[in-house]
Amino acid sequence: MKSREELKTIMENAPAPKAHKRGPRQFKSIKGGRIYALLLMTVGILCLFCTAWMHRALPFIVGIFLEILGLGSLTRGIMTGEYRNPETKLTSSAVVYLVLGAVILWHHANADEVIGSIWGILGLIKGAEVLNEAICSMAAHESFVMKMIQAAVEVALGILLLVNPTESVRHHVFLLGLELVMVSWQIAKELYR
Repeated sequence: MKSREELKTIMENAPAPKAHKRGPRQFKSIKGGRIYALLLMTVGILCLFCTAWMHRALPFIVGIFLEILGLGSLTRGIMTGEYRNPETKLTSSAVVYLVLGAVILWHHANADEVIGSIWGILGLIKGAEVLNEAICSMAAHESFVMKMIQAAVEVALGILLLVNPTESVRHHVFLLGLELVMVSWQIAKELYR
């Protein structure tokens, strides 16, 4: 039987998932950052005040975005020869984006389940990242309550989307609008510092 110290060493050396803390956004130009913030603000306001219309358009917005992202990534992967490197996954991810975008566009009338499920999983991942920040802040005796509340909300919303994606997507369009408005406001504040 292994000693307590040996077990501790084994556990410390075992691989652990990497945390991805988001830093401040870096823009090549102030003008580009302002346009990006304005675009996010516009989409956020549309989500808040035209929720039903945005919900109907969501499959097309998501599907077309995934197709553009997939085509761009595929082009970049082929032009750079990225697909030869087993450590990267730009080309293979591009293929997945293209297929997923096509599925969402093809089944646009019934895409809420797919979009809601993906959105829910991404919400859980984001909630785990924020929870990690809260736990680290708590361990460092720093302010953590707001991060803990944000993590709880992110996880709860992610679970709601996974449990009932069809109904939850409609409500989450409004919540997405709130988030986009807040993010655009934060970007604007960072640009004017």
